[in-house]
Amino acid sequence: MTSDMTVVIFAKDAAARVAETTKALRGQVRRVVVADLGSTDGTGGAAARHGAEVIRYDTAPTHVELVRGEVLDRVDDTWILFLDDDEVPDRNLIRELDAIMTEDRVDVVYISTLDYFFGEPVRAAGWQPENLSFARFFRRGSLMFDTKVHSPIAPVKGARKMRLAPDRGLLHHFSYESVSHFLQKLDRYTTVEGQQLAANVFGNRRATLKWWFYALAEPFSLSLRHKGLWGGWRARSLIAMMVAYRAASWAKSKEIHEGYGAERARAKYRELTARLLSGDEQ
Repeated sequence: MTSDMTVVIFAKDAAARVAETTKALRGQVRRVVVADLGSTDGTGGAAARHGAEVIRYDTAPTHVELVRGEVLDRVDDTWILFLDDDEVPDRNLIRELDAIMTEDRVDVVYISTLDYFFGEPVRAAGWQPENLSFARFFRRGSLMFDTKVHSPIAPVKGARKMRLAPDRGLLHHFSYESVSHFLQKLDRYTTVEGQQLAANVFGNRRATLKWWFYALAEPFSLSLRHKGLWGGWRARSLIAMMVAYRAASWAKSKEIHEGYGAERARAKYRELTARLLSGDEQ
């Protein structure tokens, strides 16, 4: 039996993965819509060949939050499950959501996520499914969308909410394929987060202290409270890289705030080279 829900997938340069997910979903849900966010590898075409409807963006947004609300406003369906291109719902989740939809008792469902790092699931350091749940299945008009990177999605006032227990279905999040993949994403996201910090935190003492408190407390929380130290090398590596993420975000925000950047640094290095070789450095 085909569920009456619509699945919306936000994708960029993920042709093979999106084609596989779309092909599998087409027999289980009524409609699949793929938002192709400026892909250069034929993602939209691959999705269309497997029956998905495609919304194309010629230019990729810096982060998906900028267009998420806009895309979902264009999907004129009652019940929507949205996914990123590295997420896959299991069959239990589809069945549970279908039952919730027909019972008509809630408007927004929070779904637990099982995150995979470097090929294997991680159940420590804060990435346990019981700790991670997000509003992903909803009745049209029940969610509000913020455009800040990694901003949470919130139900509108009065929306009926529920959290689906992990044993009733999961979103499987194939987060990072390798350490190099993590570092590529780190560079992209810390640039956006650095811009937001420069715009919203500098000059606000309270916001600055709050940011630093969270950044310094996070590794201890992930290591001890969330048992990351006992979660294997993947969990311990992720804790270290999250520290690097916070440090890079802050450094980029300072770079922006002080007007530095690669071109300015190169110009200064050229000037220094000329002075050093001319003997005028004294």
